[in-house]
Amino acid sequence: MWLRKSIHIASGILGLAVLFLPKPAYFSLCAAALVASGITDVIRMRAGLAGPLAWFRKVFKAREERRVSGATALAVSYTFMAGLFPPEVAAFAILFMALGDPAASFFGKFIPIYRVRSKSIGGALGFLLVGLGLSLALPGPSLGIKIFASVIGCLVELFTEDIDDNFTVPISVGLAFLPFLL
Repeated sequence: MWLRKSIHIASGILGLAVLFLPKPAYFSLCAAALVASGITDVIRMRAGLAGPLAWFRKVFKAREERRVSGATALAVSYTFMAGLFPPEVAAFAILFMALGDPAASFFGKFIPIYRVRSKSIGGALGFLLVGLGLSLALPGPSLGIKIFASVIGCLVELFTEDIDDNFTVPISVGLAFLPFLL
């Protein structure tokens, strides 16, 4: 599980790329991650994780055995964010997910406050703390707007069950900014 969370954290490099590279460059990086993840999913679903691919078992959840992985859902949302949103919003949403999901997992395990299906309020608080930190650290819209987007992301993460939260959280965070960008 920690290997999977390490990959999540490493994906935050794409959020930093959004802040420091021109749009064609960071969009291309996100699209390349999507292609690589998609190819890995196709190989994994067709050939399984046997032989030289057996070490990948540590990265995938059991429920991902015959469906698109969380990594691909993450890459889809990052590419969507990079292509359609202003850089400050895309960076915030990507970093929120890259750092917030591991924080939610950590807080959810060690502060298992009231459970909502498979998620915990403690995990949502971990996500929110990351959002608050990013709200203070990143450029862009006002502090209040970033905190609002963080709360929306936490609620979506807490209540999403049927659709991968690696997709829904970054998209919902980005969409939370929209009324303030128009």
